Amino acid sequence: MKTILFLLLSLYFPLNTIAQANIYCLHNSVGDTICFNERERYVLFTDIEMDSADFLLIKFNNESYYLEVHRKNKIIDAVDLTEETIHKSKNRIDRLNQFFAIKNKPDTLLLTNVLNVKSDSLSLNLKLDSDDFRKQIRIDEAINFHRRMAQEMEENIKKGHVY
Repeated sequence: MKTILFLLLSLYFPLNTIAQANIYCLHNSVGDTICFNERERYVLFTDIEMDSADFLLIKFNNESYYLEVHRKNKIIDAVDLTEETIHKSKNRIDRLNQFFAIKNKPDTLLLTNVLNVKSDSLSLNLKLDSDDFRKQIRIDEAINFHRRMAQEMEENIKKGHVY
């Protein structure tokens, strides 16, 4: 009697694990169950209505994939998937994860990182200095000096002062 019970239990547990082994994990970011938030975040299986579903499971059976739609722990729909769909979904998750990683990095090109901007004012404290920059400032100052001198000369001529 004990041997029969042992054989039945030993047969039951391996079969049970084999039956659960056909659940397919789409991506590490998503896991084996796809909830509404994951589906929206990664734009997965948009042709399937999630209003009536709690979660989605991808299963693999005899070299074919299918998607189970679950509601209250019952399967309410099953949809066949191609390997191309699985591959595209994985790539989409990878690309979106890269995008989210870049999006969460601080922007190094912001002007506030280069300029010292005081809040609620227009004063800027520029910390830019190079040889070209200093040369351009000297050129601008010389141009402005000659313009002022030309204006002064015109005003003196109009006043009757002769040079």
